[in-house]
Amino acid sequence: MKKTKKTFIALTLLFSFSLPSFALSWSGVIDNTTKFTENHDFSEPGLEQSNGVYLSLRTPLSKKGSLVFDAEALYKYNLKCAFKTNTSSFKNIVDCDLFRLSGLWKLGNGTLNFNAGRFFVNDSNGIVYNQISDGLLLSYTARKIDLKFYAGYTGLLNRMNVSMTENALVSEENDNFYRLCPQYIPVSIDFSYKSLFNKHTLGIQGEAFFPLSEKLTQKTYGSLYLKGPVANFGSYDASFTLGVVKFEKIMLDAKADFNYFVSNGMITAGLEYLSSASDSMLAFTSITSRTVTNDSLFAGGIIPKVAYMYAKGKLYASVTGKGIIAMSDNNTKFHGIDASGTVVINVFSDLQISGILDAFIGFDEAKNASNYAATLKAALQF
Repeated sequence: MKKTKKTFIALTLLFSFSLPSFALSWSGVIDNTTKFTENHDFSEPGLEQSNGVYLSLRTPLSKKGSLVFDAEALYKYNLKCAFKTNTSSFKNIVDCDLFRLSGLWKLGNGTLNFNAGRFFVNDSNGIVYNQISDGLLLSYTARKIDLKFYAGYTGLLNRMNVSMTENALVSEENDNFYRLCPQYIPVSIDFSYKSLFNKHTLGIQGEAFFPLSEKLTQKTYGSLYLKGPVANFGSYDASFTLGVVKFEKIMLDAKADFNYFVSNGMITAGLEYLSSASDSMLAFTSITSRTVTNDSLFAGGIIPKVAYMYAKGKLYASVTGKGIIAMSDNNTKFHGIDASGTVVINVFSDLQISGILDAFIGFDEAKNASNYAATLKAALQF
């Protein structure tokens, strides 16, 4: 593994110094994140502090700019303090979270997009795989259709900077700087038809994750999604995802959102169902960590939500409320209410500040799972 990492670094440096002398642009960001946390009875205050520096560069590799190389490196630290027990942990993190060669060419009646290296990958329904990944993405876009193919490898990613659901299986107490993620080979294909009833999109997506470690299991997902406008006052999107683990047990996720446009904003009403563990089914789990709710006891069920988003000038604000209905062993219980609010202000063109409030208010046996958090963020670009 050390030899593999050294080879990767050597190739990175060789490629960087061999770039042709086209226009090179670079930029940087310094950010701050301060998060205060509390438990159900405000007896266990906590602090999570992080600061980071990000440096990026971009250069075209062809005179017409159809082929581009871009990269980003970062350093940040994460400090966690538990005041009641007077304990803390400090983690340094270094990463190259972008190292990509990309191209865009006209092909027939559409365009071919090529991406190779390390970059952010997301599936069409935003449920299974949404993270930095090493690999190859080919996509073809035409007026009526989109077609995407991706294949990659997760074993060289930094688990301290990439949140995968199974990171805990390979994590260690002394994790610091750079530690490798669980080893999967992800392969996905996505086809969508964008002219259903002229304006609606119908898509189908298949994803397979082949493990390269005995600690991991093969997972396969199939998704069907539909989205489009509702007259001139709104839009909708819906998806259904079936997951299979080792081709033995299944898991389900189904969600739908309706968006209603208002002056300078949007109101959203939605519903999501995630399967829970039973004799015939598994609790739905994704490859990339996904926070569906701040209810730590939730392991499947129904989550209705209502949200409002406002954006005007330099201000963005949103509020979201969710009801947490837990389902397990044929029992259905209302756990509580999950609420969050976000305000983002672009003070200057290069300075952004934001504040986030999160709360889960549990009822009955879920009362002790209640938790609260307030986060302050700032980002300065240079």
